[in-house]
Amino acid sequence: MKRLAKGLVFGLLAISVTVIGLKAQEATPPRLTLTLKVPKSEIKLGENIDITIKLTNTSQEPITLLFGNHGNVASFYQYDVRNENGDSVAEVGPRFQQLPNGQMLQLPTRLPGSFTQGAIDPGKSVTSNSTVSDLYRFDHPGKYTIRVSRYASDTAGETKKVYSNALEITVIPAENANKQQ
Repeated sequence: MKRLAKGLVFGLLAISVTVIGLKAQEATPPRLTLTLKVPKSEIKLGENIDITIKLTNTSQEPITLLFGNHGNVASFYQYDVRNENGDSVAEVGPRFQQLPNGQMLQLPTRLPGSFTQGAIDPGKSVTSNSTVSDLYRFDHPGKYTIRVSRYASDTAGETKKVYSNALEITVIPAENANKQQ
């Protein structure tokens, strides 16, 4: 009976330590925050949808990251774009251009880009602009939600995904845009 009681106490102790350890991991704050802004929340169908991504170092030490772009799209971010029903919006597919001789030329879905490594000092921010309509199809009027994420290490050195605020935009028909101006 004593062995059973000791086994139970040991088992409960092990579970408690594990739960406390998991809670401590959850409590470590991210070292970065992401904030999205848009110049205008109402956009005419067919216009570019440009967002500004602000990445802020909330830690007490410099953080070194990769920064870059592919065409007009900021790299090293994951984009989540959803329509008013909460469904994921389709990514832009291949684009084609007809040449003067009648042949069709397939254009790259994203223009070539570049990247560089840089550091963000404590309390400082880096801003990137991104044309999300170069990545996703905003092909009909309605409300869309855009959210961006990026992997970064937390204060304990664990890699975690940091999420931005949700940004809501409204795509209006082209003819409505003329009436509102």
